[in-house]
Amino acid sequence: IQPPPPSFTAAAAGGAVARPGSLHPPDQVRYKEERLVRKERLSIRKMRDKYTHEYQMHRQNKKIQVFGLNTYQGRYNGSTNGCTVISPLVVANHLRSSHAVSDRTIEDVIDSQCISILRDIRSKLQLEGAALIIPSDVHDYMVDHKLLKQDQFVGATGGNIIDKQHMIDFLKLLESGEKGEHKNKRSGAALFFREHVISMVKVPIGGGQFAYDLVDSLPSSTGQLSGKMGATRTRCKDLTSLFVCLRWYACKKFSESNCTYIDRNEWDESMADFDPRVFQSFVWADC
Repeated sequence: IQPPPPSFTAAAAGGAVARPGSLHPPDQVRYKEERLVRKERLSIRKMRDKYTHEYQMHRQNKKIQVFGLNTYQGRYNGSTNGCTVISPLVVANHLRSSHAVSDRTIEDVIDSQCISILRDIRSKLQLEGAALIIPSDVHDYMVDHKLLKQDQFVGATGGNIIDKQHMIDFLKLLESGEKGEHKNKRSGAALFFREHVISMVKVPIGGGQFAYDLVDSLPSSTGQLSGKMGATRTRCKDLTSLFVCLRWYACKKFSESNCTYIDRNEWDESMADFDPRVFQSFVWADC
């Protein structure tokens, strides 16, 4: 029995025909395969529920602990939209300290240290008022004014914040560097995501072990002290806990329109500037 002619095969396959010798599936077949893959992918809203549950379990087990600070960015004139300066300044103070940056120092960074720097950078860039500043401009200023040393700079990384491998690349840079050069040293990072910058510092806790503190200068109900909103310092007992915390943090920042976009669009680096998942980070460490 002879096989049916190509036109019959095409009809049976839904009208798509693969050219003889072609290594690629017909367009419609490929489209059906892509639909199946997309259907199996967990929606961002379900991911958010999953990561929130993981975060809550880590808090219950005290692997993640949230502590309130006595201030927040914007409390004083001049610190509004100052997170791009506040976060690397927290790291700079951490690396200058004998052990770890203190809560009082973080509060001083938010209320005082950042203000003159924000004014200088905005003036240099001819930005008005409380305009947002690009993190790379702040990094250059920090190095030029010796607030951070160039040889302390480990590297920059970024990508899709809900992509596990992209986050692992960042966490590896924070934990030990590309070649493990600061595995047993302190480090810190400023992470830019959804028009806000947070900082993370690697804190020695004895026995060659380290915890990771995430500092967010925005006022939050979880940072309440004496009934007042405040910035937060979140202690993550290990790198895994920090990973859990960051996934929860990222997903809670997505709006409903962000969620719809994410579910409809695969990550594409060429479209990163328009993608709500994009993040960028800068990492420094003890020399």
